[in-house]
Amino acid sequence: MSDSRKQSVAILTRVAEFLQNLPEEQLTELEAGTALLTIIPAGATEPLKRPAPRPRASRAATVDVAKVAETVRTAVTREEAIAALRSLRKDPELKEIAVLLNVNGMGNLPKDRLVDAIVEATVGSRLDSQAILGGATLPY
Repeated sequence: MSDSRKQSVAILTRVAEFLQNLPEEQLTELEAGTALLTIIPAGATEPLKRPAPRPRASRAATVDVAKVAETVRTAVTREEAIAALRSLRKDPELKEIAVLLNVNGMGNLPKDRLVDAIVEATVGSRLDSQAILGGATLPY
């Protein structure tokens, strides 16, 4: 076993022993993230200063994927469908929309290609069919 691995095992053993002796309420607070463990370096009397937590970017309101899927399903042009999808995240929104629109096997695609695949499987397919049947108006 390497020295760094032995050191890691020794540290984890000491942490486990420490945690084993904590009262239940302190363990619960640690698990919830409301209490923190800290280190007091050798020769110091105060714990190390933690950097102030960076504020997290606020998440946009959840997207109504069913509504967006319907917008894509009824889009008149590819550009209209792309505009409805472009601002969404790949996981989970675009993947959910792909499922709702029966666009399968696209989960591993990069976001831009997934958007293109959804658009082509829905709007593109419909426009191509209309063109073949002679009922399309240009541009399609």
